[in-house]
Amino acid sequence: MSAAARAPVSWPHCACVPPVAAETKTEEQHLSCSSTAAFTVISWNIEGLANDKCRDTEDEIILRTQVAMRELLAQAPTLICLQEVIPQTVATIERMLFGRYLDVEGAGGANGGYFTKMFVQRASGLKVHAVSRERFNAGSLQGRDLLLVTLEHKGTRVCVATSHLGTYSIKKVSSIVALHSKYTSTQTFENFSESLKDNMKLRQQQLREGLQRIEAQSKQGADLCLLVGDLNMSKGDETLLTETTRGIYT
Repeated sequence: MSAAARAPVSWPHCACVPPVAAETKTEEQHLSCSSTAAFTVISWNIEGLANDKCRDTEDEIILRTQVAMRELLAQAPTLICLQEVIPQTVATIERMLFGRYLDVEGAGGANGGYFTKMFVQRASGLKVHAVSRERFNAGSLQGRDLLLVTLEHKGTRVCVATSHLGTYSIKKVSSIVALHSKYTSTQTFENFSESLKDNMKLRQQQLREGLQRIEAQSKQGADLCLLVGDLNMSKGDETLLTETTRGIYT
């Protein structure tokens, strides 16, 4: 069976909805970045960890990554936010996007077993003003963090944050080393099943922190603030959004 049949590349999330956290699977939305151009964002979990789940070979993982990058180049968004990038796929991503996109972190940046990445379209005219990777005060048992980037163009300042919020319960991952650790084996990964419900409280804390940090950027003069990514929002999370955003957004 082909790699594509075993582990299909998930469809990207096209999102651009300020100032509330966004993870939409519907139509692409546009916001005016300048008088002559639209500002579009695609957020995509490219499932680099599928090699642990489906036992894909490294060659198959690279092949799936190439397919994903071709789709992104065809869609040509202003900003690309990726989750579950792994060390084995970074070179492929950088090589395929380099001609049209700039890695906002430049050389180096993320490290660990898997991480997020962000790329801005070179032709957009957006300049990278500031970049930071910030740990969650609430903690993360899976090495999740917040990639926070400020972009500028003709006096317009845009703040975009991307993250991959937690999914595992504390009990189920108590033996996994925290923050930017790499799973030691396929068996280690498979011993812990995903549980959105069990880890809802921590995920809500992470989401609230992300919103607070982009709201701080808004107060410092950002014209547009976005939080996008794989937020792992379950129906239970959605019922708590009012509580999670209390005092930040109404």
